[in-house]
Amino acid sequence: MKTQMILLAVTVCTLGLFTATPAKAASGSGVLLSFNGFMYNQTRETNGGSSDDNTYIYDIKLGYLNGSGLYFGAIHTTRNHNGSAISGESGSALGASLGYMGDAGFYLMGHYYLDAKLGDNSKGTGYQGDFGYMGNVSGPFYVGTELTYRNITYTDRNGGAGNLTVKELFPMLTAAFIF
Repeated sequence: MKTQMILLAVTVCTLGLFTATPAKAASGSGVLLSFNGFMYNQTRETNGGSSDDNTYIYDIKLGYLNGSGLYFGAIHTTRNHNGSAISGESGSALGASLGYMGDAGFYLMGHYYLDAKLGDNSKGTGYQGDFGYMGNVSGPFYVGTELTYRNITYTDRNGGAGNLTVKELFPMLTAAFIF
């Protein structure tokens, strides 16, 4: 499965080389620093009281965007989930990124997580795909949205064996700078 995802990422980027126009991509070229965020809050009220469930996910991406739209970089993600059902489950992951940004501001990025942790689970690896749009606000500042699919498998739980696979699909808001 990992080989298939790496092959897919290389294929998408190779196709991007052949479809890129000589003009600069919408974002230009340079160092891309982006902050992506997702927030979900829920309160349930019953006759016996109320309970809250909160999930926050933040991605920080840092890499190089060349003039033809190819992106090479890294990603760090942080998650915090607290509520009545899951108490204090937090996590983080670090990975490598490869992507393409088109002239109109649409982009496609693939990320491979090399090390991930979630609550009592560790030794996680997996992938994430982002499809989004960023528009220029002023100078080097861009904003946009993206749809993110993430699939991470954790192979260690409290120092023992046990697999946990988490698959997610969610939207994120984006704020980015290109220097």
